[in-house]
Amino acid sequence: MSVLVVDNGGGGFAERVETEAGETVGEVVRRFINGHETDGYLIRVNGSIAERSQVLSEDDRITITPKGVKGAL
Repeated sequence: MSVLVVDNGGGGFAERVETEAGETVGEVVRRFINGHETDGYLIRVNGSIAERSQVLSEDDRITITPKGVKGAL
């Protein structure tokens, strides 16, 4: 199945990603944040704040937004 991942970080991108049935939000997001912990990010699925354990469905839209930027005042 596929989902759309939108990264609202500095580089910003949107990409359709193939996922396995039963894959969770946290598993998919970790691919895009280089394996780092997801605590520093606000993650939404289809516009609603999502738990990392939420199982994804076909055509879900995941938005990844950093909660803070290092060095920002």
